[in-house]
Amino acid sequence: MLHPVPASGLEEQQAVATELADPLWIPAHALSLAGMAVLLIGMIAFVRSHTTGDPALRGLTKGARRAALWVTVALGLYVIQAIPHLMAFVDRDELLAGQTTPVLYAHYGLAVVAYPLVGFSVAALAWLSGRTLTHPVVNTVVAIVAVAFGVAPILYALTEIAVLELLFWGAAVVASWFVTIGISALTRQSSATPRGRTRRKQWRATA
Repeated sequence: MLHPVPASGLEEQQAVATELADPLWIPAHALSLAGMAVLLIGMIAFVRSHTTGDPALRGLTKGARRAALWVTVALGLYVIQAIPHLMAFVDRDELLAGQTTPVLYAHYGLAVVAYPLVGFSVAALAWLSGRTLTHPVVNTVVAIVAVAFGVAPILYALTEIAVLELLFWGAAVVASWFVTIGISALTRQSSATPRGRTRRKQWRATA
């Protein structure tokens, strides 16, 4: 919602330069970078939790666990590309002058790899997780949206069709899915502790 939107009718180079000069560019992309970094940390903890017998991973197949590992790698690469994405505003003058834009092109180069890797690995995790993480219907929707997000930069770069920019909003759906998984895992963990079991017994006794 915070991402800068250039005026319609501008050429691609001018449109990008307009976005880079927008006051919202830095806060929007800094917020995005921070959010993805938090997701990465959460995913690292999620993958490592299988070694401690966390109930959240007991029902996952070997394929789903492998997909979770790939999601972690993909998020790491995404966070890396988000740094030049945030800093791309430093190339605005060079872009308008038709000169080399190393920071901007670093983002483009990494994004072509990071977006598909995130999209397809998340889709694989959602599809292979069965009922372990969320409901299968939710998983199917997330898988479809994740694939659409993954191919978004390639499709947009090849066609420059403005409506394809909507595919990038798939990141919000994927992030919401991960947040839901995290909350569910915390709830199960709390219920599994002695204090949690005691609270449930007390609630049932007073009900």
